Amino acid sequence: MLLHYVKIFFITLLTFFLTLFPIFSEEAKAPGEAQSEQKSEEILVPKNPTFNAITFLKDVLDDKYPLRIDFGAEPHRHGSLVFGSVWYDWNYILSSSVRGEYDHYMTFVNNGETVSTSEVRSVSFTPFPVVLFFGNPDIRAKSVFTEVDIGFYLSQSHSNTNGGSYQNYTENGFQLSENNTRYFMVGPAFNIVVKVPIIKYIDSITEFFFVPAYFLSYNSNSQIHDSQHTSSSSVTGFDLSSPYLKYSLCLDFFRYIRIKSQVTYQHINMRQTIYGEDNDVRYSNHKLIVRYGGELLTPSKTRKKSAHLWAGLYYEMTWEKLYLGTSSSNDYTGKWVLCFGT
Repeated sequence: MLLHYVKIFFITLLTFFLTLFPIFSEEAKAPGEAQSEQKSEEILVPKNPTFNAITFLKDVLDDKYPLRIDFGAEPHRHGSLVFGSVWYDWNYILSSSVRGEYDHYMTFVNNGETVSTSEVRSVSFTPFPVVLFFGNPDIRAKSVFTEVDIGFYLSQSHSNTNGGSYQNYTENGFQLSENNTRYFMVGPAFNIVVKVPIIKYIDSITEFFFVPAYFLSYNSNSQIHDSQHTSSSSVTGFDLSSPYLKYSLCLDFFRYIRIKSQVTYQHINMRQTIYGEDNDVRYSNHKLIVRYGGELLTPSKTRKKSAHLWAGLYYEMTWEKLYLGTSSSNDYTGKWVLCFGT
């Protein structure tokens, strides 16, 4: 948001100086000559409308053009998530869009015997060449409005974990480990949005994003070091995972207040190396995220967009089940999340 206002400031300043420049570059003329030349210019030279970047950006945000944009951010305690979307309306019922997301965060674990830090960076894009609208997009319409998106999902993630643990069999009783994992996912994606007026001033919005299966390529490198020896291993391969889904249900009250709940589930299959194993082992991760909360928003001018400006506060619960070879682990985290966008 700060970058947005900085850009507007510099565009306004540049426009101001460009407007004043011709005034200071003119030579001094006699009053009669200047008045005569001004009249001839007004008669012979038509005035062309000038491009105003600030007005254009405001009109885009107000959905006055076929081009529509949406962007926002979600700060973490040790990182941040930024996202954005672009739509272009080809005609009344057909559009195209692309969604992007960048997430970066760090975690720290200390259970007394093991200390580890993890850093994760991920980038995802979801192009939807085909976006179909069914129903009346007018914001005052009282009928059902449906959006169907057909495209594909692309995602790349990189995680780096460094840890240290106390081991009795080493001379100094301490062992260091490092693991780097990269993976890339691609698969078909579908998104369905249904907006239903319930009663006056109360509407419901249901959204279902679904990737039935995705092809995954990965590379994992690990290294173990203690006072007696150092070992390293790596594994590269391909796998098929399924599914990735996200379901949201919203209730809008008086067009300015929204109650929202969201459920996300993702399953990832790959192979990794672990200390003490001669061969790589099966890695399977199941993640379930439940989020609920409320949003304050400024209504949009069309039902093709969920809101003009919005800010939300949610409570998020995450359950993660990990299978690594013959062992398994469970993890739960709960936290408050602040998110805003336009």
